[in-house]
Amino acid sequence: MGESTPFASPVVTIEQHDAVATVWLDRPEARNAMGQDLWNDLPKAMRVVSEDPAVRVVVIAAKGPHFTVGLDLKAMGGLLSDGSGSGSGSAAGEKSSPPSAAARARGTRSEVLRLQASVTAVARCPKPVIAAVHGYCIGGGVDLIAACDIRLASSDAVFSVR
Repeated sequence: MGESTPFASPVVTIEQHDAVATVWLDRPEARNAMGQDLWNDLPKAMRVVSEDPAVRVVVIAAKGPHFTVGLDLKAMGGLLSDGSGSGSGSAAGEKSSPPSAAARARGTRSEVLRLQASVTAVARCPKPVIAAVHGYCIGGGVDLIAACDIRLASSDAVFSVR
């Protein structure tokens, strides 16, 4: 990939053929569910392809039978519902009280903004970004493809937001 920084991720891979870079959602065993690794690595992948002068267009595609089933609820459900990480910070040995509704709301808002920043990294790519969708494209997957400049869908593509 030209002079770009090396990129490694357990869930996102980059392939380049001539001037086309394909950013693959690469977790087919989980139907490309969008977990922490994806949210952390997608902006890094987009930075790599954005900064590579040999890349003139980016395709976001997925390995396996589905584009993505959306948010990985097993891995991330608690992060968005319980305000994890926004506790009261009591001293060792003290019984901690559950976080207040306001603290949980702040934690949830912070996490949603972090996830949105990952999608925004796609929208901010200075090169044309094409989504190549097949199979299921659910929830956060629809957000992801909405950040692309062009969306192409196979005849088996199914879209859902709930």
